Amino acid sequence: MLFSRNRAWTWTVAGSVAVSAGFALAQNRPAAGARASAVSPEQAAEDRLMGVLASREMDGLLEYYFKTHNVAPDKQAAVKSIAAWRELANPSLPAARRKALLSDGIKGIKAFVDSTHDTEALMNRAGMLIEYGMKGQVNQIEYFGESPARQSELNESAEAVMKLLDKTIEECEAQETQVLAGQTRPQPQIMARWQALDDRLQTARWTKAFSSYGLALSLDAADPRRKEIADAAITFLKDFEDPQYQREAVVKIQMGKLNLVKGDTAAAIAKFAEALKVKGIDKAAQYEALYGTALAQLLAKKPDEATRAFADLQQWVAANLQGEDLKFVSASIGLLDYRINELQADLAKDPAQKQKFASAGEAALNKLMKENPRLEPVIKKMLLDKLPADADLSKQDTVILRSLMARGVDEVIRAKDELADAHGKPVLERALSAAAEIQKRKGQPNATEDAIDEASFLEPIFWSKLGNNVKTIEESLDYIQNHGKNKERSKNALANALAAVDAL
Repeated sequence: MLFSRNRAWTWTVAGSVAVSAGFALAQNRPAAGARASAVSPEQAAEDRLMGVLASREMDGLLEYYFKTHNVAPDKQAAVKSIAAWRELANPSLPAARRKALLSDGIKGIKAFVDSTHDTEALMNRAGMLIEYGMKGQVNQIEYFGESPARQSELNESAEAVMKLLDKTIEECEAQETQVLAGQTRPQPQIMARWQALDDRLQTARWTKAFSSYGLALSLDAADPRRKEIADAAITFLKDFEDPQYQREAVVKIQMGKLNLVKGDTAAAIAKFAEALKVKGIDKAAQYEALYGTALAQLLAKKPDEATRAFADLQQWVAANLQGEDLKFVSASIGLLDYRINELQADLAKDPAQKQKFASAGEAALNKLMKENPRLEPVIKKMLLDKLPADADLSKQDTVILRSLMARGVDEVIRAKDELADAHGKPVLERALSAAAEIQKRKGQPNATEDAIDEASFLEPIFWSKLGNNVKTIEESLDYIQNHGKNKERSKNALANALAAVDAL
């Protein structure tokens, strides 16, 4: 399979590092002479006890221990961080738990960096942060576009990765000097230790250059650090464009991304074009270069060029990918299709053209959510975040209307057995308006039969949480009489009607 699971959603910093670094992480322990700090037996025993409590998620006991023994806040963060790193690699972790562990792990980074000289441990921790704290966040920003919330989440991990890599570079250089200190004709064992350190040093430098893309992406476009970080990485990577290093295509693609993140779309497009001309470029790199070109044209707000670049990407995908590879790229292609149509609609002056592109974008999102159900919540949240509070619902896509209904369902769940509170009432009222608007669109292309059935089914549920039993009965009976093809929904609608009658 061309796009392995580690390289799924391929336009990522972590995927690029994993595929192209070329320097294998040396597994040797630190070279002789590496420094270590002494810890008393009592302190070591205390650290072990706190570590056990944290690793077994005995949070109550751990907090009690912190309080009764007056454990300093930075020590508390370090203890929680140790446990977090141990658990983070568990592939079956729920998303919420992984996010909490990442937060605990990052809080302890400063203490870890200040206290260790173990370059292997530093690199391993950086690798975990790239995998679990950067890769997914970078993908979301690339696919959905920049937002302060997404950038803030990425920034915490990206800044921590840089601290770890900078310390690795500093330690490797210092330990290399130590290893060769006083040596005029070093023995093979000495040179082997030096070589292991140098391999790790080059890996750290290379990984920093590639990870700089994620760090720059996590910053506001107006932040001058964004350009400085990108330029420094481009300068480092420039030498590796030489064919002798045998990673020309990957380097050019990464330089294209770095140019893109600093706002130089023309330079980015040029680098992607250079990558496509590299002799022996593999399919994964071809895809990244073609995707990058279309994204660059989109970000440059050149809709016609973006449309042509996207057509080239689609044509290449149809000719070169199939099976699992095609499935892996479907999400990125679907979102790019939506964003290009959205740009076309925003810039169109003719109402008919505006509607044409809006409908095409809505169709792309509907198709995407049907093929990738796991993305539906993220897509709906993205749409709602962009929707003004006073937006005219009659002018909104059906996907947005369904997103408003989904938010209403969240409020129903949150209310449990009670009526909606002051926060939930306006959300439910907005959801009712969205449900009514969807039903008006019966027969239109993007108002599917299922969407209309869902809207009619949810109306009485929303009314019940607003305490309007009469409307609950009316709308429940309307669903049963005029829709009701879904037997389970019909049973629920009847139960809602009877409950409302009982309440009256």
